[in-house]
Amino acid sequence: MLALAAAAVTPAAAETVTLIVDNPEAIRITRYDYNVGSEVDVVSPIEAVNQIEYNITDYWSITIKPQDGFKLDKVLLDGNDKLYGNSMFYLYLDASQADVVYNVTTKNLAESRNSTATLTVDDASKVQLTRGDYSEVTLSNGTNIVKFDAATETPFMLRSTNGGDLFSVTHNGNSLTPQYGWYKLYVEDGSEIDIKADFPDETHLVKMTVPEGCEDFVSSVVDANYQNIEGDILAGISMKAGTKFTVNFNTASYAIDKFSVNGKQMTDIYSSYTTTVTSEDLLMQAEVHPYGSFDVVFNVDDPTRLQMFEGYNSYGTAYNLVAGDNTFSFQESQYSTPQVYMQPTAGNIIQSVTRYNGDNEPEVIEYFPMNVYKGDRIEIVTAEKVRDQAILLWIDPQAYDNISAIRFQNYNEAIANGPYEAGTNEVKFASADMPFNMYIDVRHPDPIPDNYQPWQPVVFLNDLSLSGTTSFYFTNDPAGEIYLASGDMLRIFKDTPVMHIVNVTFADGTPAENFEISADTQAVEDWAEAGLFTAYERSTISVKWNKPADEEGFYFVHSCNLDGTDLTPDENGVCTFAVSGDHTLLLTQTKNSGIDNVVSAEGTADNAIYNLQGIKVADSAAELDRLPAGIYVCGGKKIAVK
Repeated sequence: MLALAAAAVTPAAAETVTLIVDNPEAIRITRYDYNVGSEVDVVSPIEAVNQIEYNITDYWSITIKPQDGFKLDKVLLDGNDKLYGNSMFYLYLDASQADVVYNVTTKNLAESRNSTATLTVDDASKVQLTRGDYSEVTLSNGTNIVKFDAATETPFMLRSTNGGDLFSVTHNGNSLTPQYGWYKLYVEDGSEIDIKADFPDETHLVKMTVPEGCEDFVSSVVDANYQNIEGDILAGISMKAGTKFTVNFNTASYAIDKFSVNGKQMTDIYSSYTTTVTSEDLLMQAEVHPYGSFDVVFNVDDPTRLQMFEGYNSYGTAYNLVAGDNTFSFQESQYSTPQVYMQPTAGNIIQSVTRYNGDNEPEVIEYFPMNVYKGDRIEIVTAEKVRDQAILLWIDPQAYDNISAIRFQNYNEAIANGPYEAGTNEVKFASADMPFNMYIDVRHPDPIPDNYQPWQPVVFLNDLSLSGTTSFYFTNDPAGEIYLASGDMLRIFKDTPVMHIVNVTFADGTPAENFEISADTQAVEDWAEAGLFTAYERSTISVKWNKPADEEGFYFVHSCNLDGTDLTPDENGVCTFAVSGDHTLLLTQTKNSGIDNVVSAEGTADNAIYNLQGIKVADSAAELDRLPAGIYVCGGKKIAVK
């Protein structure tokens, strides 16, 4: 059956949208008619199948809403629910809705509405009530028993139908105050709500006081229809209870310091104040002053550590600061509050900024720019930045020549810019440096050849690759995009890195706990238990031997053998090698006997010479005279070289 839009003349070229409804008594289909000034039914009566004809040039929006006692369950289009859990369905009738078919299913709430609230209303025609799911409730004068589902239909929302105010609303004896014209009622089973829409037939005095000489602060007093109310509010005006009025202020000439009503200070008062006369006189007190200039004192402990600018960023005019008190003048304006922007100089931090207002109440400022107000005193404490944290930066030797510079910097200053070497480098930073960027400047040929494709590094953070090209943003927030912490390692590769396996074996009687292995200065964990570890190609592996204490008549030596070749330790007994493939590392610790006395260098045999750390320092006794003074081991005996 065809259901047409009420009181509408449909042009011949109209489009059609179809609504199939499981229960026609459960819904309304409405639109807002600007000619009438209210909602009107689009379809009446509603049938199981409703074809709505419309002209796209009329720009209709229709609403499918539940009748009292029902709720929308689903609005299906091609099997997909378009209701998305909302209580009503809004449909804009444009060309895309032509010949579209929606299936509307509903639910009867009679079974789930097992809680009740009692509402007493003096004039129901002036009251609009909806349950929590926005289903409307029709009230009548007197007592109303309203059923609801406590799980889904609270709070109730209540307001005046004419956009004005209600005289009073109480919930279980407690008086409620509207927010933006609405009363929110968190009802429970057995709640009692008393609504008085009508105001008493009485008048009250409405008066405002302003400082002497500021009488033109009040620009107008208007009613709810924006018509001027006769009388002088500074002298007092008699208004009937229920009168809604607005006092407009001359904020082009005056700044508001405080505004109170019947002794209660109001907040968020800007260019006007709107209220309704209820059951008492209204005395408004405005503390204002003409716009002018005012002074603010900035106390700075060390002006070399701080920069301060006029306005909201560092592009404003810089202030010339001195140690101690600095007094600056600011101009008031109706359009904005004066602001200053602060930032530390390079290598420093702003530890704290505290505002003391005219009442000497402290307020800690955490973000800039900051507003400044008349009577402010700003205390600024600074300190030198201590870069006590560090990350390791490893540069692939094969990538090194492709890099002209690596820069670490935040929005304010350079943190570390090298120069850096191929291999492992330490980059120090402070928590206050975060967040910061790493920029990798790529070296380009000169002149640049045709079809040139610049090289792009491959960057890893703790063995995880980073997306990006030559710029990376690091934060100390674990939830940030790239979280960076002290001790982390950044690696810059020429191309996609290759990992290799290093197998570790031990000679008989060699204890693993006497050796430490690191890759690019980072300790390798669990290598002894696993008998192997992995490392990037071209990484530097270091093997440190922790020499045990000599025993009477014995001394210890060690050796590191890589793929069948002995490695030569440095003066600290550390053996190093660069990873070039899979490797086998043999570690040996030997306990030798024969150290029982100390002799001079004369008459010693041609044996290899070791220092007391067990490190070979010469091949034969003939080289003793070339060694620095000290105690050495040769032929199983300690030898003193002077």
